[in-house]
Amino acid sequence: MIILERSALTGDPRRTVRRLELTMMWLWSGEPDCDLDTRQDLLGRLGLVSLSIEQLVLRHECSPDIPIDLEMLTISDLEIDDLSSWWPDLVRSEPR
Repeated sequence: MIILERSALTGDPRRTVRRLELTMMWLWSGEPDCDLDTRQDLLGRLGLVSLSIEQLVLRHECSPDIPIDLEMLTISDLEIDDLSSWWPDLVRSEPR
């Protein structure tokens, strides 16, 4: 898997939304590298941020004239960045 680079939020928000969508799909296709209790927490957090990302994608696709919610985009970006550190195939080769 090619590591998905973070795009600066000062850049094109549409690219950030697309990167978040792709990262979200990649995370759902794998497993975090952690114990069972932590796994449940991480998957719960992934479920919540996935809803936010899907809202961003849907709003952008249905109403491209309306600006992207930058606050939701920033929060989702930070959460996905934190979550992705637990998926070894995405960002690291050594386990936590």
